[in-house]
Amino acid sequence: MRPWQSINIGDVNIQGVPAYTPYSAAHAREAGGLGFVISVSRFDIYYAGDTGPIPEMDRIRADIVLVPINERATMSPEEAAGVVNRMRPRFAVPYNWGSDIGASKGDALDFRRACAPTSRSC
Repeated sequence: MRPWQSINIGDVNIQGVPAYTPYSAAHAREAGGLGFVISVSRFDIYYAGDTGPIPEMDRIRADIVLVPINERATMSPEEAAGVVNRMRPRFAVPYNWGSDIGASKGDALDFRRACAPTSRSC
């Protein structure tokens, strides 16, 4: 699958979207990483993949946004919250925290505090 390409599986539409970290060789743009927008029923779910904040995110609208927080290779909690604040989803969920390779629980709480109060749930 290529960025912006879509496939349908039954009533589910899956669109590939770019995922890369401009400031990290770990997830270089040239590697062709993808995130996904999954549309099912009346909900659009954005799974960002391994990515930093990138301009292509401004084209994405979703009800539920899943963003990575792992400063070493993706986004800081504040960067991830900035993405969420621009997208204004109904719900936002950080991932890549709580493990040896990811961010800490404190980072997840920092993300939550940095989300705009207009977001229903971070």
